[in-house]
Amino acid sequence: MKIIAKQIVFIMLLSAFFALEFSCKKDKSVETVSAVPVLTTGTWSIVFMADSGVTITNEYQDYTFIFNSNGELTAANSSGTTVGYWYAESDNHGDDEFRIALGNVYPLSNLSRRWHIRSSSATKVELYDDEYNHDDKCTFQKL
Repeated sequence: MKIIAKQIVFIMLLSAFFALEFSCKKDKSVETVSAVPVLTTGTWSIVFMADSGVTITNEYQDYTFIFNSNGELTAANSSGTTVGYWYAESDNHGDDEFRIALGNVYPLSNLSRRWHIRSSSATKVELYDDEYNHDDKCTFQKL
């Protein structure tokens, strides 16, 4: 009878441990979910862009961006319009990701990658990409 009681106590303690362990972890998808509705309202511009630590913001000064809720992304400037795609998700490490696909034409091709969301507000979304030891950053600001 003592062995069964010890097993029951052990199972209860183990259950309590797992419940506390998983309930205390921050849900990383919350920030990603909150960034999506922000982006899908209005028109945006790039106010900062760095590729491998080199600032190239001026390459985007003529562009405006519209992030549609269906995943379509429109980039427009005086030369025309490019249509691509975007989406946000949490990866399997719990990091918030923001993916952009805008083709192979420079400078929009620099945006086509998997970004991480550093921060988001109603008027600004900051992205970064640190893969392959690059220091790439992109900041969209609402117009």
